[in-house]
Amino acid sequence: MKVVLLSPPGLAPFTPPLSIMALSSYLRQEGIEAATIDTSIEFLHFNLFPERLKDKIQAAKAVFASLGPEFSYPEQEEITKINNRIDRDFAVVQEVWGEEGFNISKDNFETAAAAINNALLFTSLVNLPTIHTLNCLYASESMLRNKSENPFLEYYQKKLIPRIAEFQPDLIGISYSYESQLFPGLSLTAEIRNALKVPVVCGGSFFSIMCDAVYKDGTGSVSTKKEQEEDLLGLLHPFGIYGEGEEPLLALCKCMEKNGQYRHVPRLLYYDKKLEALKVNHHSKTIEAGKLPLIDLKDLPVGKKYLTPLVFAPLMSARGCYWNKCAFCVLAESIGSNWRRLPQEKIIQNIKLYKEHYGVDFIVFTDEAMPPVTLRFLAERILQEGIEIYFGTMMRFEKGLLHTIELAAKAGCRFLSFGFESGCRRIVSAMRKGYSHETAQHILDQCAENGIAVELHVMFGFPTETVDEARETISFLEKNSDKIAVISANPWVLAVGSHIYDHLEHYGIVPNEGRVIADDPSTYSVTEGIGYKQALEMVNSLYGNPLLGKKILRRMGVHGFSEEYYYLQRHFPEALASPLAMARNPGAEGNHA
Repeated sequence: MKVVLLSPPGLAPFTPPLSIMALSSYLRQEGIEAATIDTSIEFLHFNLFPERLKDKIQAAKAVFASLGPEFSYPEQEEITKINNRIDRDFAVVQEVWGEEGFNISKDNFETAAAAINNALLFTSLVNLPTIHTLNCLYASESMLRNKSENPFLEYYQKKLIPRIAEFQPDLIGISYSYESQLFPGLSLTAEIRNALKVPVVCGGSFFSIMCDAVYKDGTGSVSTKKEQEEDLLGLLHPFGIYGEGEEPLLALCKCMEKNGQYRHVPRLLYYDKKLEALKVNHHSKTIEAGKLPLIDLKDLPVGKKYLTPLVFAPLMSARGCYWNKCAFCVLAESIGSNWRRLPQEKIIQNIKLYKEHYGVDFIVFTDEAMPPVTLRFLAERILQEGIEIYFGTMMRFEKGLLHTIELAAKAGCRFLSFGFESGCRRIVSAMRKGYSHETAQHILDQCAENGIAVELHVMFGFPTETVDEARETISFLEKNSDKIAVISANPWVLAVGSHIYDHLEHYGIVPNEGRVIADDPSTYSVTEGIGYKQALEMVNSLYGNPLLGKKILRRMGVHGFSEEYYYLQRHFPEALASPLAMARNPGAEGNHA
């Protein structure tokens, strides 16, 4: 049995995707031959081949000249600016592009990223209204019907499909981790169906969230649910897997090998031709942590094609969220993932594998929240064994962390991300966050003293929040602006399956017309406090804040980037020095937060 696992275009070009890494590692452990392809980075490298890019720029210039200033199109102002410098940007791209990848160093990182982003945005003129940049994809369903709007087709047809065909897979898996991958993934599925006739199974966290919208939403009518199921059917060719994928994917492989019955495959979605209906198998128990393998980076071009002078790679120390009480959150529930800590010795083995075999410099632990005891264990073992590695992770503001920050910094911890959410005590309590602002302040102070860059997630418009309470959040951020590297600010949006969703009346949420639809603020209002529109205005106001504007994470938009970019942009001194040398002389770092 041979399986190819694909992550569709639409992800940032700094780290490989953990989803296909984890699945392929598990399949190999169980005797299945598996290959992985990160099509986001492979498409970028293909698209920026100098001769191809030169032709696209000339075509884009012709489109730009033909449209004229009287025509309106997406990102017109930005594209007009780039038109005056696109030849200089092309020269930069030409300089960093290589046959094996990109020649990125600490000296050219920002210049190269900006030039590549500009080149992608300008050449989007050829595919309007689709806009594609390093961390942004604006696309619609029409991209699937009109080839002229699809920037991915040439890569699929000339490079990706032949590569998949050469492997001769029995099954192809497509992992939708984010909504940005939806239309590129659907386009890829269509090309696979036309060219290869190989069955496709889709999954991933975003796909699971789509399933939640159908099967956990009890407020819709039968006709509405049928429409939602038809949307899911559009993704299935012919299979989908809901929730954690390791054991269901293995069961599907074995079922196909033995020509078995699909109803026995856990968490499988498929179309039953006899019943003419979408079938969803019952959940199985989540996989035991001890059964999970070491994650490897086989087939992925780490250290070559990713746009970073440091080799980043993701890893997890646990599945699920050990807190799992936040009123607004649903992610752990969406993927059916109860909290399980991975065997600690296996985590150390994985760190060594990354460092020794793949040359990884920086591990991004993608845990929903790492417990302080795990961080302390990792720090102690990394120092004991003399592993030169940098790492960062998501954590909660807990008192137990205060006794670990200095040790973690000596071991190579350089980035911590926290769900701060609000500067108002009442709102933090209503959110069920379970921390105090005093603890948060102490942790921020210690991180600053020990050279750990901090990201804070904040939220505006939580049900019942007033303008004055929202301003408390801004005041806290301003007060600590010198201790915060990155701020991820967003308006609150209702999520299916969250505590709030199950208690709409308690939180004062009422439908505008008909029924409340999660993730669609136009369908509901709050009876008390600021609404979505005002919350969004407060988020946007932060960009002009003299203390905070440059720290706001712009994930979306044509100039958006991920956390890795912001870290690299602002923390090269400590990022490129030896962690063990710093451990011996911690005062040499200074305060880089």
